[in-house]
Amino acid sequence: MQGEIDTFVGFKFIITNRLDANASSQRRVIAWAQDGLKLAVGKDITARISERSDKSYSNQIYYCMSVGATRMDEDKVVEIICSE
Repeated sequence: MQGEIDTFVGFKFIITNRLDANASSQRRVIAWAQDGLKLAVGKDITARISERSDKSYSNQIYYCMSVGATRMDEDKVVEIICSE
């Protein structure tokens, strides 16, 4: 253990900085059961590293993947509004 709480009452916490806020500046958080969401991979990972002569031969990194997710069961995905 590293002294961090990542699981509580059966919930596994995933830390992210990509959560949206509503018009009242409240954070919109989701919770879901594992079988409540499905992920589909349309195109696998493509990566390319090359030099750019117009940028003093700096490295340019290109990374691409096509994915999508959907709810499989409305009752297994919920939104929680949090005040910060």
